[in-house]
Amino acid sequence: MMRYILSYGVALVLLLMIAGWLASGTLVQGGNGEGNGEQAIIDMIEPDNDGPVRKLFISLGLITDPNAQDPEQIGVAQGDIVTEKGAPEQTSLADTLSTETAPTLQSVRTRIFNAQMMPIEVLLRGKTQANATISVRAETSGLVKQLHVSKGQNVEPGDVLCTLDRGTREARLAQTEASLAQADVALAQAQANLETNKTLRDKGLSPANTARQFEVSLTAAQASRRAALAALDDARNDLDNTEIRAEIGGIVQDPIASVGDMLSVGAVCATVVELDPMLFVGRVAETKIALVKAGLPAIVTTVTGQVVE
Repeated sequence: MMRYILSYGVALVLLLMIAGWLASGTLVQGGNGEGNGEQAIIDMIEPDNDGPVRKLFISLGLITDPNAQDPEQIGVAQGDIVTEKGAPEQTSLADTLSTETAPTLQSVRTRIFNAQMMPIEVLLRGKTQANATISVRAETSGLVKQLHVSKGQNVEPGDVLCTLDRGTREARLAQTEASLAQADVALAQAQANLETNKTLRDKGLSPANTARQFEVSLTAAQASRRAALAALDDARNDLDNTEIRAEIGGIVQDPIASVGDMLSVGAVCATVVELDPMLFVGRVAETKIALVKAGLPAIVTTVTGQVVE
């Protein structure tokens, strides 16, 4: 049903368009010559100049309005100007309009611009980052007897962070000191024996082959003293390592040991974040890598409003 309605509707529209086109034309009766027997078809359909069909065609632009005034006549009427002697002077509509609508001249200012290089700013979003984060570790094993710092505390190089239980380290230190003293005595005795033997050999009171025995004894005494000295240094260092100190200055952060923790060699006593110098880290987009190189000045604005160059 819709197809039939659509077909009839299209046909009706076409019919109305053809009728309008024909009505806008002129009927010519042959044999009367040019200008004779010619009549507008709209006059045959509707003789009245104010009829609805004629108004419709005029609004659609198919025919002209017979009541409209000629622009040339309007121009002549508007162009009659009376001079001082009373004689009318004819002027055209274009002259009248140009005189009435002549624009007022505007002042013009000029300025000379010189081309110059302009800096290109590359905007980056980044974050602040510590220069280093150091885990201060124990160099000897033992129980944490005392914790000297807390999280967020500022420390300087050499400050004590943790103190371990000394245990038998002081007794061991005393023992190594005694061993060193014995080694010094043995070395002195071996040196004196070698000198005595040399004196006897020089006087012929002792065989010449006895010198080797005293030289070996002196070398053994020297080795014993060096071993005792190394043991003493090791005992002192082990005792000193019970106090774990910061190697750098910064802010103490987690992880931090607690009192009573058993720290083995290499275990973390505290973590120190070095904030001087502070690093500003940003990522450059791939499309702007060519605009960035080492040595360019940078201006950093933090979220708190601080500006650093």
